[in-house]
Amino acid sequence: MELIKIQEKDGKQLVSARELHTFLGVRTPFKDWIQRMIEYGFVEGVDFSSFLSKSTGGRPSKEYALTLDMAKEISMIQRTEKGKQARQYFISCEKKLRDVVQLEQPNNGLSISELDNHLTEAMALTSKIHGDKENVLRSANAIVRNKTGEDILELAEYKPVKLPPNATSTHGFSFEQVSNICKYLEELQTDKVCVAQIWVEALGYKLKDMNRYTTRNLNKVLRTLYDWREANTTKKFGKYGIQKYYKRV
Repeated sequence: MELIKIQEKDGKQLVSARELHTFLGVRTPFKDWIQRMIEYGFVEGVDFSSFLSKSTGGRPSKEYALTLDMAKEISMIQRTEKGKQARQYFISCEKKLRDVVQLEQPNNGLSISELDNHLTEAMALTSKIHGDKENVLRSANAIVRNKTGEDILELAEYKPVKLPPNATSTHGFSFEQVSNICKYLEELQTDKVCVAQIWVEALGYKLKDMNRYTTRNLNKVLRTLYDWREANTTKKFGKYGIQKYYKRV
């Protein structure tokens, strides 16, 4: 049963933000609600696109097309039964798509996980040249393509084959990195953690190398973990200063 219409454009599955707003039964006016949702760190051109509706005689309204990842996160943020229902529906739609375009072994015999390892290694090299994450990924993908003859980013909307049991998406991080995050959180002695702490202590990066892009994607990863919830306040985390944080549930 189709709860919310999903359209496909340029190889992406998209959801109308207005239709999602209606389904969720949000009382806040749409234009105020969508702006508040975008402030969670979503980026136009990556997570959503905006456009004016066709005029029917009146003033055209501003509409938003959301990626399934953004639609899932927004649904989860609502903390309502409708939000949970919408998120499960989107996950089900993704699974059906993966079943249709089953990840196949590429012609050269390399599995998706092997290609992912090549990509991770190439990104480690290109990150020393490029500061921008998107340029790093594009350059690394070009290296893998020249080396293996396969374009991993074009393989059935590439995602790592496996994820830790309590993670539902990698959001730009490799399977190994998400595994390290989950392992770090399992062994953490406190029930509170901030993104900067994860960046340094779980992933081993320098704090000065953290940027808006990595912060946004780490927040996305943490929001998908069932045993952690985003707090509505801030707290001081030693050398990391005052930070928004997540609390174990």
